[in-house]
Amino acid sequence: MEALKKTLFIIAMIIVSSLIIHNLYKLWIEPTGSVLDKYNKFETELNQVESLDELIEKYETVQEEIKAYEADTTKPKIANLDHWQTEPYKSKILTEERIREWESKNKEIYKLVFYCLIGIVFLAIGFLLYRKKLKWLGLTFLIMGFTELIYWGTPTYISQPQIYETMIITQLIINLISFIILLAVGWSINIIKPEKTAQNV
Repeated sequence: MEALKKTLFIIAMIIVSSLIIHNLYKLWIEPTGSVLDKYNKFETELNQVESLDELIEKYETVQEEIKAYEADTTKPKIANLDHWQTEPYKSKILTEERIREWESKNKEIYKLVFYCLIGIVFLAIGFLLYRKKLKWLGLTFLIMGFTELIYWGTPTYISQPQIYETMIITQLIINLISFIILLAVGWSINIIKPEKTAQNV
């Protein structure tokens, strides 16, 4: 069992450390923005909103613009198929997409936190079982717990900048918690304690 414990510990350390480095890069080092942003003013504004409430305000504003446009009899009627490329309908479509994406990713963050809490519960159960001399069962729960933390702490692609940043910060916190717990468990079950060496007489 000792060889298995050390092998699993090393693999977990490599994965968690890689995730921490990756999330740090995505959060603070990776270049953001595009030279095309100045040509897509409304999309750039949508990318800069910091809450769902702001998006809803923009959506309501666009709705008012559409009502004003349609009430103006001097304006040409636009076919539904052309809405995606004609203002103000184009802005409405873009805002709707952002709102749906924001709501979807908020749900994903809640799901991420929930499953990571489940992982921590598995770790606690596994540690207690291991200390109670039920080593194989305890090790199984420890593996289950770290698997949950590693899986849900793995970066995912998100196009909306503010949600992207929130997700990366959440995952980075999970990665750091996983790293600390991993070290604590490794120390507790004698994986990373210094080896005793024979002293010269």
